[in-house]
Amino acid sequence: MKKIKENYIFILSFILPIVLLFIIFTVLGVGFTGEKTIVSSDMYTQYVAYFGKFKEIFHNIYEAEFKDKFEEAGLTYFYSLIDDIVARVMKSDGGFIWACKNYDGDVMSDMVSSAFGSLAMMTSVLVSPKGYFEYEAAHGTVQRHYYRHLEGKETSTNSVATIFAWTGALRKRGELDGNEALADFAGKLEKATLDTIESGKMTKDLALITSLKEVQVLNSKEFILAVKTKLDELMA
Repeated sequence: MKKIKENYIFILSFILPIVLLFIIFTVLGVGFTGEKTIVSSDMYTQYVAYFGKFKEIFHNIYEAEFKDKFEEAGLTYFYSLIDDIVARVMKSDGGFIWACKNYDGDVMSDMVSSAFGSLAMMTSVLVSPKGYFEYEAAHGTVQRHYYRHLEGKETSTNSVATIFAWTGALRKRGELDGNEALADFAGKLEKATLDTIESGKMTKDLALITSLKEVQVLNSKEFILAVKTKLDELMA
């Protein structure tokens, strides 16, 4: 009894939330079984309303600002469920913009980039409502290669997404400042990167899937140096 008295606050902090939840669920008619379960109630109050609002916002913006421009340019806008869009993507040659909710976008962008080449070839651009931009490599930290690097082992890490994150940011900075030389440098660095790969010099992930006959597999440092060589030629 003495221990209970000493720890009654901790005991109450555990019991009271359970009691309160039970009372709230009873009042709302939510149970663990039947038509109105905890899961279905949560889905209705959050996901259904959220998805509906998402669709409504895009539709209203399209109707008010872009409908005439789309029709004039011969473009089509439509809303569809994600399973239908995924099926379309797998058979598509591209040529479209896909607006996704955050989680769907994270998963599907990784899937598409991996299916059509390499995740290391995709750059992510975050744009805020206030017009702030953030450019980053979509793959994040390549942990396995990083740990190999820490052990002093050679890696063949594809740095294209990181390079293009930098060029995207530099180009945007050039646009904002009216600095044409900076924007031009960003364009030349991108061209140097692509020219390096198209010449047959690439990292291991691309070498495994390329259709080029003559390929030179480079490690992380060698690839960056090869890009620098191409860039020096373009800047000369």
